[in-house]
Amino acid sequence: MNKIIQKLTNMKAWIDFNLPPPAEFKTNAERMRFSAEVMNRCLYLLRVGIASAPDAETANRGYTKPKAIIVGYMVQLTKLYEGALIQICGAQPELTRLFFSPILEVTRNIEALIMASKQAHHNSVSTLHLSDLKTFRELQDKAKKHAPDCVYRNWEDIHSSYLIQKGDAYVPDLSLDKPNPDLGYQLTQICLETLLVYLKWNKSDPDGLIISVALKLRELNLALDDAHGSTLDE
Repeated sequence: MNKIIQKLTNMKAWIDFNLPPPAEFKTNAERMRFSAEVMNRCLYLLRVGIASAPDAETANRGYTKPKAIIVGYMVQLTKLYEGALIQICGAQPELTRLFFSPILEVTRNIEALIMASKQAHHNSVSTLHLSDLKTFRELQDKAKKHAPDCVYRNWEDIHSSYLIQKGDAYVPDLSLDKPNPDLGYQLTQICLETLLVYLKWNKSDPDGLIISVALKLRELNLALDDAHGSTLDE
């Protein structure tokens, strides 16, 4: 635990040192490295936040099913975000778009389940369990019917990303894009916002250490987005 506290303390110091972020970077590679540092820290916060339990009993025995559903979704969110980070830093950053729809769907599910659990706070455990399971099944059905928008792109996106125009005809463009940190700003923002909601609901950060670092990292990420990012209409 002391190692985690020390790492979080060091992370907060790193964020404070880099606020505000550089107004400009010398090269795209330098900007990519800095943005990857932010995303890696977000990933660490997600992992630590999920591993933190609200009390000793939960830490030893685990969560009951109603809460375990939300915890499981947080694990899914973390894994999806890690996949997006790998793609952003890789040779085909456009594949990051594939993670937008699933991540948004998972965060909606987490928020809906947390709201359901708050509304049922004064009910019995069995009633809460049934309520959460009902909501969970409804969300599952909705997710099955919801087509991944990031796969079905419009003509302008297909044209600009995957085709080369030659006169009035088109040929495939198989060239690899350069790593692009802009794609990660929105995902990082979404994950940090969801983590903050989760930690407050789970009461697993009584001293507010994880929350304080997450708030600082959110501030840094927003500043990067304002200075260097572009709005992504996902």
